[in-house]
Amino acid sequence: MAQADLDQLVSDVCSNSKYARICCELIRKIGKNELEKRGSYKEAIKQTRAKLHQIAASFQEKPIPYERLFTELDALPRDLSDPAAQAWCLKTMALHASTRERLVIITTFYQNILATIQPIHSVVDLACGFNPLSLPWMLLASDFSYQACDIYEDMNGFLDCYFDHFRIQGNSEICDLSEETPQ
Repeated sequence: MAQADLDQLVSDVCSNSKYARICCELIRKIGKNELEKRGSYKEAIKQTRAKLHQIAASFQEKPIPYERLFTELDALPRDLSDPAAQAWCLKTMALHASTRERLVIITTFYQNILATIQPIHSVVDLACGFNPLSLPWMLLASDFSYQACDIYEDMNGFLDCYFDHFRIQGNSEICDLSEETPQ
């Protein structure tokens, strides 16, 4: 496998807006593996995109309208217990498949899974999606910290703004869980 082929594969995959904001290192790793396994460049591209769809893109059926979300976030009160902030969190979580499926049970979901491990002072949220927007329903100590990670660069930037806006001691970072688990 030539380095030029791998560079071209990463470039070709990233040229599709569906995959453009996914961590390049992950695309490179999957692409390298597929180039080594497949007989053709075309098949390697197809399989790389299929894997990326399976692990990430299937959770975002439509592009996330981050510009609109940033504008809406700026207009919100800085208190997550405010009904307007909570309504915005619910509406925004509906944009991502993995958080949308929990919306109908969000209150009981967090009460049931977090009740026995109180008090919770820190959360490490792996492959987080929009899960940090569930904070108003989580049973966390007042001094909690929140570390989120996902493979989407734009999502991580958005979540950092969310943490800043609501004065949450939290951060979001790009994380390829197939390589390492944050500590």
